[in-house]
Amino acid sequence: MKKIILVSLLFISLIYSLNGGDFILLQKEISIGEEEADNHIFGLINDVKVDEKGNIYILDSIRERIQKFNKNGKFLLTIGKPKFNFKSIKEFRKNLSFIRKVLKEKGILSDELYFPQKIFYANQKLYILDVDKILIYSLENELLRSIPLTNINAIGLFVNKENEIIIIGLKLDSDRIFHIFNENGVLKYSFGNYFDIPPSIKKELPKEIDPKMIALPFQCYFDRETDELYTLNPFKYEIKVYKGKNLTKIITGPKKRYEYTLLTGIKHYINNYYAGYSVGYIAPSVLIKRRKYLFVFHINLENQNFSSFTIDIFKDKIFQKSVKINGQGYPIYMDKNGYLYCIERKGDHYILSKNLFIFSEN
Repeated sequence: MKKIILVSLLFISLIYSLNGGDFILLQKEISIGEEEADNHIFGLINDVKVDEKGNIYILDSIRERIQKFNKNGKFLLTIGKPKFNFKSIKEFRKNLSFIRKVLKEKGILSDELYFPQKIFYANQKLYILDVDKILIYSLENELLRSIPLTNINAIGLFVNKENEIIIIGLKLDSDRIFHIFNENGVLKYSFGNYFDIPPSIKKELPKEIDPKMIALPFQCYFDRETDELYTLNPFKYEIKVYKGKNLTKIITGPKKRYEYTLLTGIKHYINNYYAGYSVGYIAPSVLIKRRKYLFVFHINLENQNFSSFTIDIFKDKIFQKSVKINGQGYPIYMDKNGYLYCIERKGDHYILSKNLFIFSEN
């Protein structure tokens, strides 16, 4: 693999030439979060979505809000009502005793956000996964519905073609990991098994951590066009593909690479667990699908600035090749126009970059 650097008017373009004449082009177009204005200060970017107009929705879990920007990075409005609105992970962790006291005395109201984890865009609405509920907002910050999540420790949220809400997580009265709700918040059914934890990892796991929490997928990707759910096994390099509640395919990747991903991911989770509610935990691998390609981004978690990652490329669900990318941050989302959104850490805050991403086969 050979890297070629081209200079554009605004940013540096990186072209990674692969074996066989294939190449990957990465060109940063805009950055959000480098200004000092309050609307541009992010405590922890946990998710990003883009609508048909190119408007960008950035979920900040620490500041407990979603910031809406246009496609050129101009701030438009804030969605959500924060419970605490701390400025950084450091500030959040410093106030854990205060947070626990407030939650014990007053709880979380149905319209408040307290450490929201994921967002999903569908039907001109924004679905927000919070600690104890799902909030559904219009794109102009009107709260449409609040759906309580009872006895579920949720980590993921998607909306399928039938507008059913898919929640991924540990449900106390169920041995399944995917839970399907209708638009009114009524649980219809659950499916999918926990992943098997290797005995060597289970033996080293601190007793404070429920083993089921690390037996959930590292990462999931939902393709709304095909109604397929891709789930990444935390313990071996396999991706299970579900259509509806049926397991239709198991995709496998290079075993050797995943051993490092597994070790760093579990270690990172445990360290952040002790720091407070796993705040700041970042999955070591990210699934992104575009047309017939599935990209698995593996991030070097030991580098605090996320300055490098490796991409495993699958075509028609079969592994093809890998490429290492430098200096682009942590990949978090790809929109329908092929822009790759990455987060970078700058001191106590985070920056989002929008990058043109082109993978071309010879």
